[in-house]
Amino acid sequence: MEEKPDVPPIEAISADEIALYDRQIRLWGLQAQQRLRNANILLISLHALAAETAKNLVLAGIGRLTLLDPHPISSSDLGANFFLEEDDIDAEKGGSRGERMVERVKRLNPRVEVVVDTGLVGERDEDFFGGFDMVVATELGFDELVKINQHCRNTNTPFYAAATHGLYGYIFADLGLHTYALSSPDPKAKVVPGQTPPMITTQHTKSWDPLSTVLSEERKEAFGKGMRPKFRKRVSPVLPALLATWYIYPHIHPDHPEPIDPDPIMIADFSAATHSAARSLGLDADVLVTESFVESWVSGFGTELSPVAAVVGGVLAQDVLNVLSGREEPLRNLFVFDGEQGGVGPIYSI
Repeated sequence: MEEKPDVPPIEAISADEIALYDRQIRLWGLQAQQRLRNANILLISLHALAAETAKNLVLAGIGRLTLLDPHPISSSDLGANFFLEEDDIDAEKGGSRGERMVERVKRLNPRVEVVVDTGLVGERDEDFFGGFDMVVATELGFDELVKINQHCRNTNTPFYAAATHGLYGYIFADLGLHTYALSSPDPKAKVVPGQTPPMITTQHTKSWDPLSTVLSEERKEAFGKGMRPKFRKRVSPVLPALLATWYIYPHIHPDHPEPIDPDPIMIADFSAATHSAARSLGLDADVLVTESFVESWVSGFGTELSPVAAVVGGVLAQDVLNVLSGREEPLRNLFVFDGEQGGVGPIYSI
């Protein structure tokens, strides 16, 4: 993402912070830690995935984190969001998820400024989103994500969308035009046993596309044509299932109510949509999309699992930190996680 105009100068990192973040600074350098130190991030919708993401970002030493979630706490929030407690449901205490979480997030790292916003995200305009260095939206419907993404693009603000349900999860990134640095051993340098080889750093600039393009027939057709047949067989069924979910339910995201017991009609409808999405991607739908997978995917609506949130939240936070620090290549542009298969999960360009 191109640098925004009128960006305030980077504040010098203190000696105490250097000591606190010594291990990180050794990993990615003092300048990268300074960028994190001055980063202002917006985190939207505070479920289990957002809790994991907030924890990782605050412990890494970002400058400011805004928690946006005006919704009251329900019993379903207690299953996987470790920042919330049973007493938080007390109607007399009141307070939204954000209001109940903010002080507990602060305790992880008092050097990070953590604030709460109880407004409705749908009522926010471009100027609001443009006031942040990064926007991370979790557990929202496709249409709302597209709207937020467009506001971010208009203000040159990097944008992430992410969610989990059941055993599955995804992360989408739109960084606009982003420059990052990669370090590798110098191939011309003489190798000295027992010594770290000299490193060379190269700058790379790439562009990312908005979320609104992923459901277009042109993009899906290009995805299939650009992939070798042997790799098509390895594509995760989470990819077509996610596209089918966005297509069937564009206005809503199951906001983690109680888990549902899907009926045969619901499973059949979703199976047909997932098969259609797989075929549009140039994949063998009959082989890729099994009945057991569809049942597991649909049953996952309304279900948060701590291990899945931990994995996806860890990947999400690390990618955010990479982008802010300007180090390493960010995911480009869709990461999917399948808890049944294990592993970190593939990244697809779509």
